[in-house]
Amino acid sequence: MLVNYISHLNEGLDEAGIVTEQRYLMQSNGGVMPFSATIAGGRTVHTMMSGPAAGAQASAYLNKEDARRGLVSLDMGGTSADIAFIEGGAPLEVTEGTIARRQLDVPALDMTSISAGGGSIAGIDSAAF
Repeated sequence: MLVNYISHLNEGLDEAGIVTEQRYLMQSNGGVMPFSATIAGGRTVHTMMSGPAAGAQASAYLNKEDARRGLVSLDMGGTSADIAFIEGGAPLEVTEGTIARRQLDVPALDMTSISAGGGSIAGIDSAAF
């Protein structure tokens, strides 16, 4: 399904006249891969924890001084809350992991889901009526 989504997104960007040198997807290891690698190769497994990986990378970048000494980042999204350990200025990495009791042998940042998400907060006040 992700291959179809990225293919459709790529075509839609072309049709809208949005020109870029390359289009990228975030990967679980904190890096990026071009849309073409996903569309042609179906490498969707490399995007499994890409959202929290982006949060860990941003934490290391935005807190450079603390990241050199070591810190723990917390990324709370709509579906999960994840922590990552950052040492020497970069998130720790692993070469395998488990998601839903399934072994995944792909490089990823060493992140742990600690709870359900809830990062999206909604409220209603008198201005809504």
